[in-house]
Amino acid sequence: MHASIRENHMGASPHLQSYIVTSVIASPKGAAILPYNNSKDEIASLTLAMTNTQKNDMASIILGHGSRVAAANKTIIDIARMVTARYGVAAHPAFLQLAEPLLPEIIAKLVTREYTRIIIMPCFLTSGNHVRKDIPSLIRSESGKYKGIQLLCTKHLGADARIVDLAIDRIEEAIRGENI
Repeated sequence: MHASIRENHMGASPHLQSYIVTSVIASPKGAAILPYNNSKDEIASLTLAMTNTQKNDMASIILGHGSRVAAANKTIIDIARMVTARYGVAAHPAFLQLAEPLLPEIIAKLVTREYTRIIIMPCFLTSGNHVRKDIPSLIRSESGKYKGIQLLCTKHLGADARIVDLAIDRIEEAIRGENI
């Protein structure tokens, strides 16, 4: 499989341009990313870790804040199911507070299932105290409990063009009188 991404990156800074992907080549051994400026000297391909055998020891956790309102927590549960279906790696919902299961519970459960890499994705839009302090502190604390287990935390959702696209979709739905 080979896919090319060709977009207008005129506004991107020179530093960012070097990281813009122009080609992704997938094979049974993984995928290689070819850099934006893919001259012969610069095509030092980066192999992505994500072949099926590499995914077998990995699980992910979609971490939400948690709410006393069960319907509010369902969103995190639904996102975890969608990630599992689309990405092919078990994604488990967990909460920081106010709802169960709490993050330490899910980590313990995954360790007993012999996962050695656990990726925690904070499903938080902004980088408040939970993202900057509480989550990293909790992950450090949990890491100390398990030898040979790798707990990795992704960036929070943050400002991202894909969220802007979703915001525009929601605005347009409201204009059409949908989903109000």
